[in-house]
Amino acid sequence: MHILPQAADTCDERTITVGCARLEDENWNVRQAAVNAQPQVADTCDERAITGVCARLDDESWNVRRAAGNALPQIAAKGDVRAITGVRARLKDEYCDVRQAAMQASPQIAEKGEERAIAASAHAGTMR
Repeated sequence: MHILPQAADTCDERTITVGCARLEDENWNVRQAAVNAQPQVADTCDERAITGVCARLDDESWNVRRAAGNALPQIAAKGDVRAITGVRARLKDEYCDVRQAAMQASPQIAEKGEERAIAASAHAGTMR
């Protein structure tokens, strides 16, 4: 998966299909690499990529959840409800690296005015 972005044209159907399939791999390292590759191989707002990366926000591995939080702002449109909802949930993740990725992603995907609500939610999550 590390060479996938270099070997493929952006938005190539086969590359996107293979990359999305790897998001479901049993090995967390493969899932993380697939998440990291999505911004390089998928077009912004590609439904398959967004759906797959959003699903990885609930991954059992914190490394994959963090990668998903970092990747979403690069592929999801500002205001994408799935991305906002998923990132918001990660603001209360048990791992600080995942919470940090969610906090950094939030203003990049939230609509104007929603950033304050997300910031308040993040602050509440860090207070527990």
